Amino acid sequence: MGEMRDMKITPEDFKREVIDYKGMVLVMFAMEGCEPCQLLKDKIMECMPDTKLYVIDVDDNKDLSIMLRIGATPTLIMFNNGKVRGTDKDRIVGNVSQKTLMEWLEKWR
Repeated sequence: MGEMRDMKITPEDFKREVIDYKGMVLVMFAMEGCEPCQLLKDKIMECMPDTKLYVIDVDDNKDLSIMLRIGATPTLIMFNNGKVRGTDKDRIVGNVSQKTLMEWLEKWR
């Protein structure tokens, strides 16, 4: 999927780094101080260190969070060539087991 990137992203960066990107990008919607968000991010780094991951703070990016119907954190969405892969049912919402995360990530490979 590419190199590991764990970085906060602004709405301006989102277009360039996710929408205009040719390939797969994993986006995690999170909140500052959210323990389940940090735990899930740690699992992603451990399971898939080459995953291109961007973290979007829902408090700092309300419009984007509303547009993508983010209702809880953490929420993982996979993008491919700028489009959301799957449907709302294909997202991960909340902290999940490492096994569930691996199965979810593998289905997008």
